[in-house]
Amino acid sequence: MLPAGVSASPWLEVGELALRHDLQLLADAGVLTTPTTTWPIPWGAIARDLQRLDPEQLEPAWRAAWRRMAARVEYLARYGELREEFELNGRAGTRNLRWFNDTPRADAEFRGALEGVLDRYAFRLSVEAVEQDEFEQDRYRFDDSYAAATLGNWVLSAGALDQWWGPGWSGSLILGNTARPVPGLILQRLVPETFDSRWLSWIGPWSVTAFYGFLEEDRFVPNAELVGLRLTLRPLRALEIGVSRTAQWGGDGRPQDFDVFADLVLGQDNQEGPVEAREPGNQLAGFDLRWSSALFGQGLAFYAQAIGEDEAGYRPSRYVGLLGLELWGGTLGGVGYRGFVEYADTAAEFYDDPPRYNYAYENGIYRSGYRYRGAPLGYPTDNDSQLAALGALLIFPEAQTLSLLLRAGEINRDGSDTRTADGGGNFLTRTALEVTDLEIEYMLPTRWGEFTLGVGAVGLDAANGESDTDGRAWAGWRIGT
Repeated sequence: MLPAGVSASPWLEVGELALRHDLQLLADAGVLTTPTTTWPIPWGAIARDLQRLDPEQLEPAWRAAWRRMAARVEYLARYGELREEFELNGRAGTRNLRWFNDTPRADAEFRGALEGVLDRYAFRLSVEAVEQDEFEQDRYRFDDSYAAATLGNWVLSAGALDQWWGPGWSGSLILGNTARPVPGLILQRLVPETFDSRWLSWIGPWSVTAFYGFLEEDRFVPNAELVGLRLTLRPLRALEIGVSRTAQWGGDGRPQDFDVFADLVLGQDNQEGPVEAREPGNQLAGFDLRWSSALFGQGLAFYAQAIGEDEAGYRPSRYVGLLGLELWGGTLGGVGYRGFVEYADTAAEFYDDPPRYNYAYENGIYRSGYRYRGAPLGYPTDNDSQLAALGALLIFPEAQTLSLLLRAGEINRDGSDTRTADGGGNFLTRTALEVTDLEIEYMLPTRWGEFTLGVGAVGLDAANGESDTDGRAWAGWRIGT
């Protein structure tokens, strides 16, 4: 039997591949009602749905997913207890393109964390020491730390958590996990209940996430701020719709009064007059959807995301785009599987020929672009790129996970050298590169902790005919009490 719930809800966080599979499996079956495309997801919403079910009434694949998720809820619901966690990660070789996976950001990482839940409150203090390199300038980090309180059906938190907005697996066009998490405040609806009103009940379970983040000092506009709002709803069991909006504004030397913020909220960008004086900020907005179904007993879903880099008539325009297809199911041996094919194009107006290069994720005022500490807040290949991905997950009965991902495409395909000392321009390359990337990762939970081992290889072909192939490997060990 599940505990009463996790009211001061910790989160199901970005990087939990096996649990994302389980969550999506139960949601597509109608077992869970919570939207699944806005991460992190409050465990309180998941716990409520799990409590309503008798797992013995479920099909075997759903029952296994229910039990794995219920075990995590029970672990988190030890009110008044403090939990300790230690993690050690290392990697060698080339830097990988991140996706919905928690691979190391630095060559060596050691993390210790203390977390707990008490009534309406929850916290985690995470301290990490890392080996510094050109991307990781901080030797000590407090990423993944937070303090949260439940206020009615809302959770308010302060901290630095990875966020992922959208249905994609290889990346999100508006908010993903390539950059380190931006510290700030997050307000999120805890339980996505349906409106009682007959006029609004048709939108189904819905949720809202709002955040206010603080960017770094070492950028063209120091101490700029990042705000965002996302609405997700499920008008049908098979359909989830998301609407997202983010904006960089303020910072040293920029106006930050109420009128400017009101212009930002109302979308009154691209104003007449001197740009430096009149523009309230740098905004992105758009939508995504995911439609799931079954064909001859085979689970499948189609998903898409479109994010506008500009505004015209109070609507997003000059889109970047992403399309994907998922397949999932189980085998006779009790092994669950999920596969996906995904394609993304991050050139503005990618549907035109030619598209608008050197435009997406860039801004004339915030010249460091839509990035944090030099890494993209949106899609992992940054702007002007095309990337196709083929991925597969195998979830074994004892929660071992094997993931495979093959990606191929072109990065910075117009070949412009637009990178600046302020952090603008494609963060991966100054020239056009064709890339082929393969990685395999295995995760094994044991009584002595969770062990992860991954290997990968990348082939790069430049426009001048030069080519290179590099390998990489990483390993991790995490133990919690």
